[in-house]
Amino acid sequence: MEATGAEDTGTGGTSAFFTSYGGRRADREHVLRFHSDLEAMVRLHTDDRAFGATGPTLEPGGGWRSELLRHCATTRTLVVLLSETHLNSAWCAREWWIVEERVRRFRDHGAPPHHILPLVWQPLSGPLPRVVRERQRLDWVGVPGHADAGVLELMLTDPTAYRALCYRIGALVARSAADPFRPCPRPLPGRPSPRGTRSPGGRARTRTGLPPIRGAPSSRGPRGPGRARVGR
Repeated sequence: MEATGAEDTGTGGTSAFFTSYGGRRADREHVLRFHSDLEAMVRLHTDDRAFGATGPTLEPGGGWRSELLRHCATTRTLVVLLSETHLNSAWCAREWWIVEERVRRFRDHGAPPHHILPLVWQPLSGPLPRVVRERQRLDWVGVPGHADAGVLELMLTDPTAYRALCYRIGALVARSAADPFRPCPRPLPGRPSPRGTRSPGGRARTRTGLPPIRGAPSSRGPRGPGRARVGR
């Protein structure tokens, strides 16, 4: 089933990509602009019916928790906008691990296309977590030197380079969206605790045992590649 097929559009359809970001009011407008720009570029590489999903684009009146989880369990690509807020968010971790689990179960051979595409959105205060470093970041394909400054700075200071970056990412999303990628088996994990819980070692975790990405173990830890538990 193609992500751009007519049967996939509208409410309940399969998104070509899901934009995962840490919620901050200050940059929400710019995140939505990036999401819209990327959606337009994906359509250039596919067709007019391809669409992306993210928190503010969910159907009004629905349960946002279940909708977020459904999109992550079915989307063809997770586009991750890395920031301090994102790396410390239990909900952003939930989004990452759901797609990571799908990759582990159904796409663990490591060959392209890839279904998790991380970019630095805003500068980070420290090194990237290992689970993120294990994936090639997309912001290296743009203007030299902007990768650490982040996509937001590129958007505001170099519109031409920003559009070129969106175009390249759109091509990668389109290639990923055209590849069959099985959804996550139900049941999906429940909602995270607002404060999280603590592991025996003191690390903050969600109720499903998934830590925020900041401080998360390597996906090749004791349980094997990407074996953070999602669902059954």
